Amino acid sequence: MYRKLGVLLNGTKGKGLRRIDVPDESAVSATSGDPKDPKSWRGPWRSVTNPTEIAREVCKVNLLQYNQAQHTPFGSGPLADLLGCTGETAAAQQLLQGQLPRNIPPDTLPETVRILASLAQQTPSSARGATVSEEEFVQTYTHAKESTSSSPSGRHIGHYIAATRDAELTMTIPFQAGFAPLTME
Repeated sequence: MYRKLGVLLNGTKGKGLRRIDVPDESAVSATSGDPKDPKSWRGPWRSVTNPTEIAREVCKVNLLQYNQAQHTPFGSGPLADLLGCTGETAAAQQLLQGQLPRNIPPDTLPETVRILASLAQQTPSSARGATVSEEEFVQTYTHAKESTSSSPSGRHIGHYIAATRDAELTMTIPFQAGFAPLTME
């Protein structure tokens, strides 16, 4: 019924983005910053409403976002080649078996070598297991800010905060079964 009323009142408008604001590249000045970095942009913005242009702008931002690690030692260069993009090289297997690879490039930064050494350490299985007590769940989410990003699951952290107020919802189901009871239909 709610959906039918919505269609009657709003028509059959599609869902999704109808407008995005992007830095106005035509207004670049010495004080406006780099229009390719919206976080630091201080100049004017322009609204984009054309669906094709919205898609182009979203793809442009995604390209930057998903390639942030490209210029790190693990994203490109000799160390990335040594470990491979799928982790199936001999050096990657050594790392997974708890050994620091023998042929780390000599110009690798000491900090990067320390990261590799840390990754090579075998971590013992948790003696406690993966369960989280009701008290731990409540303690964690009672103090969380609603503006905190949650997970790729898309669940808003407010769901978990609300769950701290109900004993049944604070059970460890999300941690034992891999889903939150709040999202079940």
